[in-house]
Amino acid sequence: MATRDSISYLGATICPEGPYWRAYLPQARGRGRLRFRRKSLDEVKKWVRANAGAVAEGLEVYGPTQAAEYRAAMEMLIPVGIGLMEAARMAADASPGATNGELLGKAAGTYISLLVSTGRRPTTVASSEWALRKLALPSDTPVRSITSAQIAAAVDLGRSKTTKDNIRRQLSGFFQWCIRAGIRPSNPCAAIPSIRKDYRPPAIYTPAQVAALFKAAEEHYPKAIPYLALSFFSGCRSSAILELTPASFQGGKILVHAAADKLRRSYYTDLTPTARRWLRAYPMGPKAVPWAIFHFTRRVTKQIHGKAKVPRIQNGARHSFASYLLAKTNDAPRVAMQLGHFSDTKTLFSHYRRLATAKSAAKYFAVAPKLHPKSTKRPAKRA
Repeated sequence: MATRDSISYLGATICPEGPYWRAYLPQARGRGRLRFRRKSLDEVKKWVRANAGAVAEGLEVYGPTQAAEYRAAMEMLIPVGIGLMEAARMAADASPGATNGELLGKAAGTYISLLVSTGRRPTTVASSEWALRKLALPSDTPVRSITSAQIAAAVDLGRSKTTKDNIRRQLSGFFQWCIRAGIRPSNPCAAIPSIRKDYRPPAIYTPAQVAALFKAAEEHYPKAIPYLALSFFSGCRSSAILELTPASFQGGKILVHAAADKLRRSYYTDLTPTARRWLRAYPMGPKAVPWAIFHFTRRVTKQIHGKAKVPRIQNGARHSFASYLLAKTNDAPRVAMQLGHFSDTKTLFSHYRRLATAKSAAKYFAVAPKLHPKSTKRPAKRA
């Protein structure tokens, strides 16, 4: 063996041996060395490339017969949409003496209860329940038997790319918990890639649309104005507004408690002059929303938008406030603090920059009360 002609390649030593080349690939201590011999140096290097990673991870390296069997099995399984791990699990479940394990109904109930007990928000819990319903499987289905194909079918029920990806993400969270709980060994959502979407800046209302919404509220639902004023002119999230009381207003500031904040942090935000004008004309009662939240969101706000003939925009009030305030002040740290972003200007620049101009911002914050609350009553008829 001519050691002077030996080659070091990816941790292996390749030595000439007569007309052959022999590769020596070290394994973990006590397991010896792997050997492979061929006349072609390229073929030997190919073998090293195929096995070096497995050896480094301490995994089993398959011989030619095992590798051929592995490839044949994958060719049978992949067209059906079943991965090798899932096939092995299904075979184990079907073997004599195997148990079905945890059932979907019980596991899902335990998971949802755990979310509630660990302080997850109601919207988070509701999203997980919604995704599990999309799975549309009987409650007595063994969790270990759920396949990637069934997950893909549930994801396809989404109408938009965002909805599809939300279903996949919520179900993936459930199956990750199943792995930690020892209910199943793998996550069937791992075989479904996340959906790529082109970025679209958030939609905002025009100053004319905001004026129309407040006019409709003055004429038909004046009790909704405190909520609208805090949404459009202070940028508070809906979850925060629902928790506000008169004690939350302190010296021109609004105290948002951690329990009502998306990031679970308490902070003060300014009560802007425009919001103050509206609250002075239409004072808030014990709560900013005097109706049940579902009645308010599904009926009252829908009626206001209908009367104003303004299409509804999801989170449009907060997005509008942030965009116009940034255009008016050109002060990103101040706007970030107002929104409860804690000086995170990256979010501001990525979402709200260049959506509004200083001129349109002046019109936006000039929207003021036109009617007095009492003027919404009809005058008494003359005798």
